[in-house]
Amino acid sequence: MSDSDGGEPAPAGRTAVKPGLGPGIRIGLVVLSAVLIAVAVIGGPTTAAAWMRWTAHLAATGVLAGIGLWFMRKHYMGPRLESHQTTRIWKLPDRQVYVLQRSAGKRAGARSDLTAQQVKAFTLAVVAPAEVRERITERYEPGQRTLTQRVTIESHLTIAPPGNGGTVLFPVLMPRKGELVDNLRVMDGTGADLPVLSYRQYLQLVALSLRTLLDVAHGTAIDPDKHAGAIAAEHRALKGIMYRGRARRPSSGEALRRLTDQGDQQPLLSNPAAIDMAVALADGLASHYAVVVAVPWPADGRFIVTYERLITPTLVLARARGEGVLNWFKGRARLLLDASPVDISIPLENAFTSQSYHLIVDAQEGVYLGSHSAPGLVEYCTAHARRAKRTWRNGGPQPPPPPYFRFRRRAGQRYAHFYTRFFPGPVPDLKNGDVLPEVRFRFYEVPPGSVFRAAVAAIAATILIWLVGFVASRKPDPGTDVPAFLLVFPAVAAAWLGYEAGSARRLLEGTLAARLSLVFTALASVAGSGLFMVYKSQLAYLHWPNPYHLEVLGNTALAWSVLTLVSGLNAVFAGSLYLMRSWEYVHFSASRDLFTAHKEHGG
Repeated sequence: MSDSDGGEPAPAGRTAVKPGLGPGIRIGLVVLSAVLIAVAVIGGPTTAAAWMRWTAHLAATGVLAGIGLWFMRKHYMGPRLESHQTTRIWKLPDRQVYVLQRSAGKRAGARSDLTAQQVKAFTLAVVAPAEVRERITERYEPGQRTLTQRVTIESHLTIAPPGNGGTVLFPVLMPRKGELVDNLRVMDGTGADLPVLSYRQYLQLVALSLRTLLDVAHGTAIDPDKHAGAIAAEHRALKGIMYRGRARRPSSGEALRRLTDQGDQQPLLSNPAAIDMAVALADGLASHYAVVVAVPWPADGRFIVTYERLITPTLVLARARGEGVLNWFKGRARLLLDASPVDISIPLENAFTSQSYHLIVDAQEGVYLGSHSAPGLVEYCTAHARRAKRTWRNGGPQPPPPPYFRFRRRAGQRYAHFYTRFFPGPVPDLKNGDVLPEVRFRFYEVPPGSVFRAAVAAIAATILIWLVGFVASRKPDPGTDVPAFLLVFPAVAAAWLGYEAGSARRLLEGTLAARLSLVFTALASVAGSGLFMVYKSQLAYLHWPNPYHLEVLGNTALAWSVLTLVSGLNAVFAGSLYLMRSWEYVHFSASRDLFTAHKEHGG
């Protein structure tokens, strides 16, 4: 279980630190590693046979690599993997639930600080948020490893405001229990900060709301002597709401739901609908908690609340089994080469909490939206539309309008925009409709970008390697060392172009293709420089001719021919990728838009 997960208290000795290696063993490993390094470098005396020296090289290198891997796993990877322990959570005593319940009963009777309108507004915003929230605009700005989420909620309360105005106790978001909200800031429509209720105040508000709903359901203030069943059900519901960690018990509202059974032991209910709202409130707050702010209650009931926070997205690495070896390699190569991900998935957690929903991912300058998709979205909406229709035919309420969604067309812009309205919430055990879908956006660099720089470096390296190889295959010693320096230049240029000093590192900067191409360019350039020095020094290595007296672009030496072909493939790869990205960007940018008359003239 991760650090933020809830659960029962962990055993006291579970996080004990394992003893490390003794000083004697450490000194022995250092000495052994030094000997192995010497053997791996020297190999053995020159009087020994060549195969013996190479065997010593390989054996020492293999043993040294094994010691290094073992040391990293035991003293670096192991402690970090073991550092993720279950968070210790102390069980909340029942007396705390009774204290909160008695406090809610007294305050419900006094009605001194919270009005019935405030309680009703809070309950409605939790149980049926789409009845209050008219529009949500959710915006994401990618950073290097985090996303800045900014959500603007436009709400309308049809409840008459209290006589003295007062405040709306409004739940802006409902994270899962155990989830931390980082760098949260809540503002009103003018940008002024709004106060957030403490956890104690939040629990008092929930308890008072629950007691008010039970009073309304029974038509009178419930009394422990006359309404023992209601008091017990309320206690069970509050216990589930106050439960620390993720709920591992039956529904917190089950006891409240049984109050609707009009048996001999239950008083008659004057408003059973209030019980349904109490059940929904208890069930929703058993697995989540609400972040509640105090908003001045406007006369017309309309107000705007904006909150922003930091989100660290989960880095999803492809698995070799099921997703292919190529995707597995690409995921690890992005980490090793500092090629940040360009594929973002956003869950539609806020879409069903409002009547109208806008999702915007605003990337930085230098990238454009390459693709957008929503796997399972059509099936999700279809399942809910059919369910609402079946319910209506079976005598249920009039079904709501079917859901609607669309994407902003790709036109070379740096942002993505998804819109939906009448979006349904997930329903347990509904096929294709029990899990919220996600929207995925993929961004590419605007040409020329890093792919162009990689293509230029690859083409330059290929030309130099071919030219030096063409000469060296005919005249190994041209009488100058200039070719060696010329061949090193593409490697230096690749390193400089790939990792520019002072560049702002953000989430959507640098592509894997450009990084790989620059690595191949650097390696090919260094290999070409070394091969030229071997030929110039007249060493008896790598002087094999091409088979069948073939010539590869005029090169007759096998080593130069292979190096030229490898460098040429790298140049073709980078160049073709640049041309494809350029064509795609021009295609998106120049495609006709039927909804706007604005134009940008390119010539």
